[in-house]
Amino acid sequence: MARSVWRSAFRCLYSIAALAAVTFVCFRAHLTLALTTCIFLIVVALLSLIGDLVSSIVLSIAAVLLLVYFFAAPIFNLRIESPLDAVALVAFLTVSILMTRLRKQGERARENVTHKLMEAEERERRRIARDLHDDISQRLVALLWELQSVGQRLPVDSPPEVREEFEQAVEQVSEISRAVRALSHELHRSETQVQGAAEAMRSLCGTVAKKHKINIHFTSSIKQEVPREVSVCLFRVLQEALLNAVKHSGSAQIDVDLSEASKSIRLTVRDSGSGFDTNVSNRPGLGLISMEERVRMLRGNFSIESRPNSGTTVRAAVPLRKPA
Repeated sequence: MARSVWRSAFRCLYSIAALAAVTFVCFRAHLTLALTTCIFLIVVALLSLIGDLVSSIVLSIAAVLLLVYFFAAPIFNLRIESPLDAVALVAFLTVSILMTRLRKQGERARENVTHKLMEAEERERRRIARDLHDDISQRLVALLWELQSVGQRLPVDSPPEVREEFEQAVEQVSEISRAVRALSHELHRSETQVQGAAEAMRSLCGTVAKKHKINIHFTSSIKQEVPREVSVCLFRVLQEALLNAVKHSGSAQIDVDLSEASKSIRLTVRDSGSGFDTNVSNRPGLGLISMEERVRMLRGNFSIESRPNSGTTVRAAVPLRKPA
């Protein structure tokens, strides 16, 4: 509550400061009242698009007072006696309220589009996972059985190198089959729906730690239910961050922290591996772009801190959506 009050007060201050600067320029240029009123309306409309309702109303009242004091005859007089002054006040208030409502409607529309995009992506992930499991994986299993059957029918006097190459081929097909099943499982993970964000991430950390024989320390201070779109977003970010850490950092220890602060959910993934120079202008990989886009879609903040031989820290903070 206190933070929102301070934020609204700050918006009022910088809006009035901007309006004061415009007033100074118009007064020094000796612009007419009509022209100055048009300029003020444009300024109030633009500032209302980035402010809240309270700051917009305060800005409208300030605009009328500045017009009356500096531009309406007699100048340097704050008396609002003319009906035109009241009309101007109503006009400025109407514009500011309309602009604020338009901004809020635009934000709601963007949130709805973001939600639909994320739902569509998750549906596509599930579809690909089903295709991998029901088609590709089954074909690989059938191929493996056929190869094993062929291996049993190899002549006893076959050259050792032929039998060895055949066994290697069978093992490669078996590894591909396991990889496809694992990929299908990762694409279709639904733990966030069943277990919740914290437990789903804890399970993911355990799976990755066991598979790659590393230590992943997971902590969570979440005490409330996290909206599904936020859970899915941070879960996918954690997946990609762990994959990058395993592939590139060479670290045997990864720390993952999930916390709640300032009406947002924060995820921090930190390793003590090789790190990299973030100032080098290399094109970011698809994984990093995907993580940042996911967080930005939910109006969150995403950052990566890293230095050579000093490890890497990935931070993502996603605001909790207000109930409709």
